[in-house]
Amino acid sequence: MKYNKLLKGITASALALTVPMSMLAMGGLAVSAASTDENVSEGTKIYFDVNSTGWKNYMRIYCHIWRADGTGEWTTWQSKSEKCVNEGNGLYSYNVVRTGNSDEIEQSGDHNYYCVIFSADTGMETYRTIMNGNCLGDTCYVTGNLLENPNDSSKTCTEAAWKNHPECGPEKAITTTSKVIGSALPDGVTDADLLADYLLNYVSYDGIADTQKTDKTGNLARLLNVKKNDLIDSVKVKINKQKADYLNDDEAEKKLNTILDVINTAYQDISDSDEYDINLDGKFDVQDVTYLQLGISEKSV
Repeated sequence: MKYNKLLKGITASALALTVPMSMLAMGGLAVSAASTDENVSEGTKIYFDVNSTGWKNYMRIYCHIWRADGTGEWTTWQSKSEKCVNEGNGLYSYNVVRTGNSDEIEQSGDHNYYCVIFSADTGMETYRTIMNGNCLGDTCYVTGNLLENPNDSSKTCTEAAWKNHPECGPEKAITTTSKVIGSALPDGVTDADLLADYLLNYVSYDGIADTQKTDKTGNLARLLNVKKNDLIDSVKVKINKQKADYLNDDEAEKKLNTILDVINTAYQDISDSDEYDINLDGKFDVQDVTYLQLGISEKSV
């Protein structure tokens, strides 16, 4: 349409305006929560600020780490190998050497390969938080936010984050009530993959869709800013994997065709106004109008 070239220019300007604000927000978090030294990789320990939790009557704190893709051999939940050391003043430490995989964690650098959960012997625990090798030496703390449990909407999760590595926050997920929680993804996982998994979960082997869930596809695509072709590609990859693992040809074809129908319908329902989502936040609102006006003014000069 005739505004496409203008929109591209405005999008670049909008991103230039929003990036500094995002950096300030991250900086604000780091300053309020901890020191601003991001190069905290020091030794093989990570830390947990129990004072941030409000937990009571606990005797032991544990740290559970695993590879986000589910591969490898890791320690057992709240086993002796996962016990943290009380450093005093509400700070507990965990040496990742005890996982048996410290070498690969140290060498992972800024790759978000891992998840971590801190827990107490009272049953309290944090929601899973993304971790990379640069988090060594950093402190995990509870933010005060409660998230909807992605597997059981009747329960909540305690959000945790790193003081110096906001890129490794709570793992992003789509809940059973079609809400998006969390902010960080493991390496190799995209927002399109999240939405593809959502659709695969709610379309059966015989091609029957749970329409209460799949009807939310368009809204989720907007929230996650997922492009149609990216979603289709991810679905096909995942269907092929299921076909290799346990689906027969007929089941795979039925499931794929139903999901493609859901996707086509969902993207038809995404209105043309989304072309004006200048700041790419998944909605068209007053901020987008402002950027549009600024772009038009610059074009007229």
